[in-house]
Amino acid sequence: MVTYSEYRKAGLSLDCLGFSAGPETGGYFCTPLGARVVGWTGVDGGHFCLVPDFGEQVFAVGPMNGTGNYVNLIARSFEDFLRLLLACGHTAALEQAWFLDEAQFRQFLADDPPTAEQAETLGRLRGTFGLTPMPEPYAYLKEVGAELDLKRLRFPPEYYDSLPSPPQKPAWKVRYDGGFFGGTGRAGKEVPVNVAFPWGREIWHVPAVYLCAKGLVADLCVQIAPERYRAFWEKWGDRDLTPEEQRLAEAEDPLDLEFCCEAALGTEVLPSAGSYGAASVPGREEGDAKWVLEHYGLDPSQVWVLYRVRFPWEARPKKLSALSLTLRPRPIWLPGDRFLTPEAGGSLSLRHPLTGAETVLTVEEAEQQSISRQDLGTLSFTQMAYRLDPETRGLRLRDVSPDDPPRPGADGPVALILSAPHSPGHWICSKPRRFPPERVEWLAEWSTLDREVRNVTLI
Repeated sequence: MVTYSEYRKAGLSLDCLGFSAGPETGGYFCTPLGARVVGWTGVDGGHFCLVPDFGEQVFAVGPMNGTGNYVNLIARSFEDFLRLLLACGHTAALEQAWFLDEAQFRQFLADDPPTAEQAETLGRLRGTFGLTPMPEPYAYLKEVGAELDLKRLRFPPEYYDSLPSPPQKPAWKVRYDGGFFGGTGRAGKEVPVNVAFPWGREIWHVPAVYLCAKGLVADLCVQIAPERYRAFWEKWGDRDLTPEEQRLAEAEDPLDLEFCCEAALGTEVLPSAGSYGAASVPGREEGDAKWVLEHYGLDPSQVWVLYRVRFPWEARPKKLSALSLTLRPRPIWLPGDRFLTPEAGGSLSLRHPLTGAETVLTVEEAEQQSISRQDLGTLSFTQMAYRLDPETRGLRLRDVSPDDPPRPGADGPVALILSAPHSPGHWICSKPRRFPPERVEWLAEWSTLDREVRNVTLI
């Protein structure tokens, strides 16, 4: 095992590899107390050090790295550090690996191959100690970096002064118009209900409701399995999406729950007047969501979507003797096939994007018409009458052909009201345009409901 002392005795200079001799005391606010500096990068005060009680583990210190990243563990031993140098050719890659993914790391090495001087120095290093390059440097650096526990290191007072103050837990005062925190007026009276129920693919919790001067406030905490969110992110999270893919991703997003609700006090129905929401994903429990989970004792290892819903009073009751919620899903429109306007009598098959079920659309009439207005000139549009086989609910068509270029001095979009043709079945008009396409392109959109209406008794 090659130690730092043996390296020093060998008298080998690694200056051209970004590992230069210098003061053995770092002197920076982020240098661990008692550390012995073993090499300097020569850039922005970066240095490498050994720390008492950590043996020959090598730490990289970067005063310019930013809070939380000033110190990184990069090698379990000084010999491993030298083997990493042989694999990467320079300390820059070792010092910066903490913020690079593997592809970026490999590209970093490819963009900066060793110079002739560096190659000669690497050869002397290899020959002097009989070392071989680290076979998988990036995997090693990430594995070792994950072993660092900053709490075991001690730093100068200036280091702790540079850290952001931990957020202070806000007072739990629920107001009618204040979101999860804040607002005006007196805080409402908490009424614990502690009801949980399945709805769709989630578990919904209503831990409490609040009696406020202006209305009732209910907290809805929706529990989502982490593996479901992980599968969604692996499918959609790191891709450039087409507009249709974006809408499909939104429809599948487990954090995007489309619903409306109303409360009932006995026979008196209170429609919702709005809501406030937040989400919590394990490892990213921040802001309002963190404190809500803590207040209700909810498991932070789960994924949560949190809603605070308000219902204005008709007349405030003296006490709640009966309370229930009705949850209604909102339809989600999914993009399907695109097609150009067929000739009259023509047919085509439209496939549901989720079920694969097919519906045949047959065009009965398709003609271009025009309308003139003094302020707009002549606008043309396509009017299409069609039938569906089988007759299908929850299918609509949308004109997705390019719009006209903006008109100089135009104030904004213009709406035109057109009368329906006297024919059975379905009909639709394209957007009126000054420069209409020869054939309009349509997008078939399908509505879907992933759950039924749910009534829940709270009190």
